[in-house]
Amino acid sequence: MKKVDAEIRAGEVIEIQDKGRYRLAVVLRDEGKQARFRVLMEDGREASVAAKQLGLRLGTLPAEASLETLAMELHSLRVRVEARVGQAAVEELWSLVAGESMPVDVPAAADLWFGEQQPEALLAAAVALREDKIYFKERGELFEARSESQVEDLLRTQAVLVQREAQRERFVQVARSLLLQAPEVREATYAEVLNDPALLASWEVVEAFVVGGAESSSRAEAEALLDAVQQRAGRALEGSGLARAFRFLVGTGHWRPDENVFLRRYRIPETFAPELLAAEAALLAQWPELMASRAAERLNLEAHRVFSVDDVETMDIDDAVSVEVLGQGRHRLWIHIAAPTLFVPFASPLEVEARRRATSLYLPTHRVPMFPFALSEGLFSLLQGELRPALSFCVDFDASHEQSARQDVSAQIHRTWVRVGRRFTYDEADDLLESGLGEWAEDLQVVHLCAENLRQARYESGAVEIDLPEHKARVDAAGRVHIKVNDLNSMAREMVAELAILANTVAARFCGRSGIAVAFRGQEKPTVPLDEDAFAEIPAGIPRAMAMRRCMMPAGMHLEPAPHAGLGVDAYVQSTSPIRRYTDLLTHYQIEHYLEHGQPLLDAEAVAAILALVEQSSLDARAADRDSTRYWMLRYLEQRQDQTQDGVIIAYAERGDFAQVVLLDTMLRVNLSTRRRLPIGTVVPVAIERVQAMGDQLQVRLADEK
Repeated sequence: MKKVDAEIRAGEVIEIQDKGRYRLAVVLRDEGKQARFRVLMEDGREASVAAKQLGLRLGTLPAEASLETLAMELHSLRVRVEARVGQAAVEELWSLVAGESMPVDVPAAADLWFGEQQPEALLAAAVALREDKIYFKERGELFEARSESQVEDLLRTQAVLVQREAQRERFVQVARSLLLQAPEVREATYAEVLNDPALLASWEVVEAFVVGGAESSSRAEAEALLDAVQQRAGRALEGSGLARAFRFLVGTGHWRPDENVFLRRYRIPETFAPELLAAEAALLAQWPELMASRAAERLNLEAHRVFSVDDVETMDIDDAVSVEVLGQGRHRLWIHIAAPTLFVPFASPLEVEARRRATSLYLPTHRVPMFPFALSEGLFSLLQGELRPALSFCVDFDASHEQSARQDVSAQIHRTWVRVGRRFTYDEADDLLESGLGEWAEDLQVVHLCAENLRQARYESGAVEIDLPEHKARVDAAGRVHIKVNDLNSMAREMVAELAILANTVAARFCGRSGIAVAFRGQEKPTVPLDEDAFAEIPAGIPRAMAMRRCMMPAGMHLEPAPHAGLGVDAYVQSTSPIRRYTDLLTHYQIEHYLEHGQPLLDAEAVAAILALVEQSSLDARAADRDSTRYWMLRYLEQRQDQTQDGVIIAYAERGDFAQVVLLDTMLRVNLSTRRRLPIGTVVPVAIERVQAMGDQLQVRLADEK
């Protein structure tokens, strides 16, 4: 093997190093400056190379030949060399020299393998030794034999890589087959994936990428897998990034089309373990006996005309109300809250699971309950016609429908039995309130008048009103997204909300007086960054409501009563949703135990420990709910990408020409660039330039600006 140490002439074939790789080239001429040569590479391109890049000298070609002929000769040489490389027994050479301390050079290897040191043999020996990654280490022009232990380690690693590559190839083949199959055939093929842990692991890599998002540690491996599939599957798998990965998981049958990534991301279980379902079944079977044995412990209010008001799709009914006539125009309002604590002992498996989940979730696609469905929507729920235990808050009102002045006397809490006589939807209740006609109209009107006065009293105490429309996304069986907007002017909704605030305030005051530790909610007064005149200039409606919401201080959790400035009450605790929210359930455990035994179930230290655990689960649940809703709102826009959306300008960036706009169909906020500074509050037509729900991408522009 000769290094370049003599004059280089035109036509000489030389091996050169080019960007870390060895290539064949023929010298065209000496450029005569800085020891550089003009060469023709084996791929047909010309290049200028330095003398230090030149390596093996491999004979000559006619300098006067055409460039095309020279390139063909180089290609022919490469083909002949590659054929001889396969004859090089690298392992045999290693076994001969492994025990010696002397390294091997290329001429010696060529002699051993080919019996000659001609240019082709030298180059074949050099290529074979360089390509070997197991037996020899390259040390300049020499090759040093690795130790036996090093070779064994490298062979094991190589076997793993070979196996991994085989698994990847099988993954690509199965994935391609699944993507090209009809859905009715795909299920049988996908069973092969489920029954093969090694194959399933590849799907789990892609799943981890989607669940973890763009910053997932699995991204690189998942993208490599998907690239390989895409090369084989063609149009059956298109796109890139998270959207492509999600389409792959759905297209191969690994996920449902409406799979909720965010439940997986925040580790929220959708199903219940077998032992919890067994506890559910036992409760259902024991209910008649339990009711009979505990009947005398609770105040029986079956004679009351009890009604509930909820959304039409609500299945877990936490609250109901009844009116008791006291005479002289006075009334007593009873707010009845479901009492699941009668069925679920503290520290029982169902209670521990509820504590772990922290809340029920009402997603655009389905519900994820805190308790199993047969309990949350059956046994625990205040269903029409069914006798149910309740925690009932009674509050007295005078003939003017004002709450009696002695709140500590006029408001009481009782453990009761109630039977809902009629369930209303909000629309039905609104119709009765407007018409005043019907069997239940008088009850509803009395409750509504009391609620209106309570609401007015709160605002006089500083409560803040933020009227933002509530948009709910719902997904039908065909995957179409529909948006439902709750009526801000619904009298029934305002009434029910006011009764919940009243019950929660009564519960907070009772717990405060009685020394019961619960998750009191408090909120400081809002901080308005503008003076009143400047704030008043913000247009009413969404812009002003958004501005006011930005001024609100975050609500906090305390173990002692604290004012809640946003609601305008002196104490507040959540207690009206014990079927669907754990902090409410905990409040029930504390109050029920106090009413029965004269002391709370848990002391402040124990409550604080529980709340610390529940808080993280609550944060995760809220994040899953928020992200799920945003995802389906973006899917809604994907399905209407060619339609112009109405948006209202709510603010401008301090610098630049960006306006923040709220899209009225979805309440999504988005920035858009505009050449015109339109007044805040202006409703503008918005065109969607790009929307990708899985990638959380939304880009818009003013429809009348190109």
